[in-house]
Amino acid sequence: MIKIAPVIALLFAIPSLLRGADGAEEWKEANAGDGIVVSTRSVPGWGMKEFRAVMRMQGSLGSIVALMEDVGAYTQWFADCKEARVLSSQGPKDRHVCFVNWTPFPVWDREIVSHDTFEQDPATGAVTVRLHGEPDLIPRTAGRVRVPKFEGTWTFTPLAGGNVEVVYQVRSDAGGSLPSWFANATVSKTPRKTLDAMRRMISGEKYKDAHPEWLR
Repeated sequence: MIKIAPVIALLFAIPSLLRGADGAEEWKEANAGDGIVVSTRSVPGWGMKEFRAVMRMQGSLGSIVALMEDVGAYTQWFADCKEARVLSSQGPKDRHVCFVNWTPFPVWDREIVSHDTFEQDPATGAVTVRLHGEPDLIPRTAGRVRVPKFEGTWTFTPLAGGNVEVVYQVRSDAGGSLPSWFANATVSKTPRKTLDAMRRMISGEKYKDAHPEWLR
């Protein structure tokens, strides 16, 4: 005879098993093409869905890291980025940056202040760039909305055959209100555009032979 209580308990446990420790839902594929896969998920307490974009590309780790260090060039490849500047630097692996993302009129552009740190795994050679929002670091800018919550990572893992796996993951709260169509496009289409543009950028003369001194 089947005992009802354990079965009911299991049914109630299943939803929690499908969520992470922070209550995040399972990843769901939202956009894919050209070797890039973007997945999204809802996370309690965050205003927008978290995204994770993954691709494998031909190129050197040095070229990619050099591109990431070049904040002034972000407007050339970060989708919707209209301004980017370094606020302060504590060396090549530790900096504070400010960048502004375009939003459609009449919504105000979003301004993000982030503390970025670079680290390399001595065993695998993988490089991780950690992004931590610090919205109160500098005064607000009139006509822009300062993003109140922002966390993310870039991970670059060297693979055989001169390939690198790129994983770009961000969760944020844009602050204020955004049109639903734009919010959905931001977390599904924008990461794919960004990775596609990154792939093109590292093949340019400025980055293709670059290799930061601290990188192994």
